[in-house]
Amino acid sequence: MKYQGQRPGSTDLRTERQTGGLLPSSFAFQKYGNSGLELSEMVRNLGSVADELCVIRSMYSFNPTHTPSLSLYHTGTILLNRPSMGSWISYGLGTENQNLPSFVALDSGSAGGGLGGSATRSGFLPRNTREPSSRTQRSSLKR
Repeated sequence: MKYQGQRPGSTDLRTERQTGGLLPSSFAFQKYGNSGLELSEMVRNLGSVADELCVIRSMYSFNPTHTPSLSLYHTGTILLNRPSMGSWISYGLGTENQNLPSFVALDSGSAGGGLGGSATRSGFLPRNTREPSSRTQRSSLKR
């Protein structure tokens, strides 16, 4: 709540539209384990294994737009012709089973989001290093 509504001076990001200030979480946070890992009340059960979790707190993106940022996260660049991390690993290590994909990237395909192919593309690597689509379809099951 300390910085609610304020715009940090260190974030002079070019965006498509004017962005607002900081928005505080509506959930309470608490420290867990010897590491003092702060977890939201939404995942409080993880507190029992807090010292066994690997948490990356150094993620950084110079582009605040979602699609280029997703590409940066999965490929290391915002360029659209680069292979994903899974493709590089598949290319370098291969697969133990020729009947199954060497990696899978889960994508909910939610409206307005999704990975946009950045997690699955092979770029300039051979086509067989690309992950087959795992996009889920909305179920029309009735109760």
